[in-house]
Amino acid sequence: MSSIAQTSTPTSEQVFAGIAATLVVEAGKMPDPQATLAKIVEVLPVIVPEVLARAIGEREAEPGHYPWCAPGECISAVDDEGVTCVEHNARSYTTTISDNDGQRELRLIAQLGHDDVYSEAPTVNLYDEAGAGVFLGAPDLDQTIVQLDGLVSLLRVLRKQMDMPKAADDQAAGVTA
Repeated sequence: MSSIAQTSTPTSEQVFAGIAATLVVEAGKMPDPQATLAKIVEVLPVIVPEVLARAIGEREAEPGHYPWCAPGECISAVDDEGVTCVEHNARSYTTTISDNDGQRELRLIAQLGHDDVYSEAPTVNLYDEAGAGVFLGAPDLDQTIVQLDGLVSLLRVLRKQMDMPKAADDQAAGVTA
């Protein structure tokens, strides 16, 4: 009885785990592994977006579409004058933030797109689950990235503050005025 090995496409989590393991192994070969890992952590957020954008840009696009168009997501329509209009859509990305008990969630969705009729260049649609959102061209998206980076930095400060002990209550400590 012969067995045929079945291969499956790895999940993004499996791919990331493999890359992370490789980085740790390779850093371990360096004279100062901890410094090497610290440098990797520092540099990755800077280079990964560029590398990903380049890889996507090198894909072969269908005629009349962008390399980032998600298969089956672009919408074509013919207007009253017989002109075909295309709404190009990339894959959407969702970040879900849940509160302590998991009862409430905030879902923030980002999607790259371009409507041939309504905009001259691609925009990012940043919106919540209810549909409220904004369309961001390149300069506005750059500003939003700066603002969100600032928010993330502030969240890190707030997280550190969460661990700070509360000052003793003067009355509980027996101090009187």
